[in-house]
Amino acid sequence: MIVVTKPTFKHKAFAILVFVILRFWYATLRIKVDRENFDLASNSRKILGLAWHNRIFFLPFCKVFFRKKIPMCALISPSRDGAYLDALLALFGVVAVRGSSKRRGGSAVMGLVRKMEEGFDAFITPDGPRGPKYKAKEGAVKVAELANANILVVRINPRRFFQFNSWDNCMLPMPFTSVDFKFELVTYERLCERAEKEGVSPSEVLTELLRSGQK
Repeated sequence: MIVVTKPTFKHKAFAILVFVILRFWYATLRIKVDRENFDLASNSRKILGLAWHNRIFFLPFCKVFFRKKIPMCALISPSRDGAYLDALLALFGVVAVRGSSKRRGGSAVMGLVRKMEEGFDAFITPDGPRGPKYKAKEGAVKVAELANANILVVRINPRRFFQFNSWDNCMLPMPFTSVDFKFELVTYERLCERAEKEGVSPSEVLTELLRSGQK
């Protein structure tokens, strides 16, 4: 049985500190997004947002900047590290669904689906939690199918950034840099049609969509 580590006072106290730092950090960034892409990101339709794991810094930003009035949930690891992220995202108004593609995978998918049925957006890093880097897994496709949700492909390219020596080479934008946001809205049916036409799996199509235009 997998035990989910829930946020404790230690996790919440640390999250408050990081929250304050991030709000100031976000305020320094220069966001580059045209009207068409802004309208795609801020439309009122229920969406399943997908971005690579090394862009996880920007997940709360998507909530604050593009979808402030729409409730959002996110898939977070059940581990001790996940408890910190759970506590942090709660401060941004993002509800955690604890699980991963390898641990509690089935219950995690259904947890996201239930939240989306309640009117929540859901955001997933489809190559998380441990890779392979830039390869989407089938879990994201399953959520889109069961929740009958439109998929919002999120492409994020900071101009200048720090990069960590982690499995995903996590990106941290430098203060005062510009960040380019581009979005593509894809239905589950269109995803499957393209996959059938190209003779590949839907997750491989997602991988290609997310990699497109990536720096």
